[in-house]
Amino acid sequence: MKNAIDLLPDLREWNDGRGIKPEDWLCGIARSDQAVAFTALFWPTIVVHEGYVLRQDFSEENLRNGEANGYARAQIEAALNYNSLETFFQDGGEIEAVAEERARYICGVMVDMLDAKLRRDLPDRRCKVEFLDNEDDFAVTFWQE
Repeated sequence: MKNAIDLLPDLREWNDGRGIKPEDWLCGIARSDQAVAFTALFWPTIVVHEGYVLRQDFSEENLRNGEANGYARAQIEAALNYNSLETFFQDGGEIEAVAEERARYICGVMVDMLDAKLRRDLPDRRCKVEFLDNEDDFAVTFWQE
């Protein structure tokens, strides 16, 4: 897997060609409100609701619809915890191959972060975190095994 530096080649041109680290670049361009918002994406609040392991902002209506349609708990959890990153990689003026490579990288990091969070917060439950690469949609989801 590539690293952040490989996926941000323009950073090598900073400082008269000496380059800049991604975190130093962020210090110059990012806002604190954006940083806080990204925590909701990368380190969401997880709840146990009636035995389901879900993101805190899940839809009760969608949960009940899944149950009414006879879906298994794992299927309902995977659907409710599905987090598409497609909108982050649309119309950004990036070359499609570059955007896809960055999306795959970010999803890989998200899988690792969610896995660590679920293990830390819910050590008594076995959860599976998965990256879904559907070519035009990149998403991460999780469910109990």
